[in-house]
Amino acid sequence: MLQCFLQLRRDLTVSSAAEKVLSYLPNSARGIFSLQNALPSANFGSTGRLHYFSAVHKVRAHASYMGVMMHRGQLMTNEEFKNLINQLLSPLGLKRRGNYWRTETEHLEKICNLQKCNFSNLYYFNYGFNFKNLKYDDVTTHIGSRLSQITAFDLEATMNDSTRRELLEQLISTELTPKLQLNTEADIIGHLSELTHPNAIPLKVKEYLQLND
Repeated sequence: MLQCFLQLRRDLTVSSAAEKVLSYLPNSARGIFSLQNALPSANFGSTGRLHYFSAVHKVRAHASYMGVMMHRGQLMTNEEFKNLINQLLSPLGLKRRGNYWRTETEHLEKICNLQKCNFSNLYYFNYGFNFKNLKYDDVTTHIGSRLSQITAFDLEATMNDSTRRELLEQLISTELTPKLQLNTEADIIGHLSELTHPNAIPLKVKEYLQLND
């Protein structure tokens, strides 16, 4: 309907005075116009042109308002996003504290955390392992990694909640869940190439694991 009105407006002459007056319509009133009430007059005389322009203005304002509302409706808040992550991680045995989720075995502590970008509403999902027998607290994780960066981690990307959840579920299922099944130091050593680059392993951790350079 909006495209139809815009096309008609191109074919009609509307006085600049009328256009100027109607352009001062207050923004606060734009959202209250319905498409039904914005239908143009069928009598396109001099008055009809004014009625027509008013109708076009109302439809455009209404469409713009609804577009903003729909856009806002598709954006997830930070807290909603963290709660969604918690819903996906809790069944895996991970317990939340702030932006961190933890679980442990006899030999390992498994850690996941959300890291927010400093320049946008974008998150990174880090995960890693600590060896309980290694006293080394200079790093968050002795062996650290990160999930692939996908659009679902960007809260400025418009998508409905179900789509975001589906993308995150798939990523966690394929990349994180298998890593959480590593329960011993031997498991970690056997999967180091999948977890991190050798250069990213702290020297003290390399020495503990007796890794050759």
